[in-house]
Amino acid sequence: MGAHQTGGGICNVFVTGACRGFGRRVASELARTDGVRVCMSARSEEAGLLYRQQLIHDYGLHHDKVTFTPLDVRDKARIGDTGIFLRAQGGVQGLVCAASLCTRGQVVTTDLITDIVETNFWGYADVVDAFCDDTLVTPNGSLATVGRIVVVGDGQARLGLLSSRLQRHLSDPGLTVDGIKAMVRDYEHNACRDPHQLSAMGYAECPYLMSKIFVHRLVHAYAALPRQRQRVFSAVFPTEVDEASTAVRLALGTLGSTTSSGSMWENGVETDL
Repeated sequence: MGAHQTGGGICNVFVTGACRGFGRRVASELARTDGVRVCMSARSEEAGLLYRQQLIHDYGLHHDKVTFTPLDVRDKARIGDTGIFLRAQGGVQGLVCAASLCTRGQVVTTDLITDIVETNFWGYADVVDAFCDDTLVTPNGSLATVGRIVVVGDGQARLGLLSSRLQRHLSDPGLTVDGIKAMVRDYEHNACRDPHQLSAMGYAECPYLMSKIFVHRLVHAYAALPRQRQRVFSAVFPTEVDEASTAVRLALGTLGSTTSSGSMWENGVETDL
């Protein structure tokens, strides 16, 4: 098994986007960790079931150690069905939101921006809203004093890419979850009008980075909600050096504080943007 340990019992961790890229590496490391049951999700049911069988075969795992359920994070109805599925398995103590669409270098169109924002921002927000408000992500005795929610961010998605006006707005410590969502809807509205004028309006030129800037700020806003005090929210910036370890440790509670929420992490170290 892997190097991570949970200290006894079973810790359930749910991973979105688990069949590709960073999410795939996170799922693999969780599957090899003692005391962890990983539930993977991805858009493609075929790819997910194949990857589940690969993990079970390659590491000699019991079939209950890794489960899979199809989920397109852009589909709110399916998110609700997934919550029912996870509750039947005892809920989850860790949630890793790794479903992400990176399209840097592609020609910017309204459809492309919509797909990026729906996946990267709304996919995270809708999963958190559905799972956490429904008390699905919860502590589990001595295993976790709080439920943990980790989202994949990007260290290059910095406020300095924005106009001074947008920087001030997003830096406002009083900015709420609803306020950020309203800003994202404004961004989407402007993208529908003319996607090539977004940078002139003060937004980041790259839609992918813009979506991650919004996600980073949403992490802070969720952490500030009184009803979320039993949960720790964090964002992790993947690097070539640290393929998945930081995200896994955050999800399991072996890295980071049990009281400080809204943190950003890179290579196992808390960082600022």
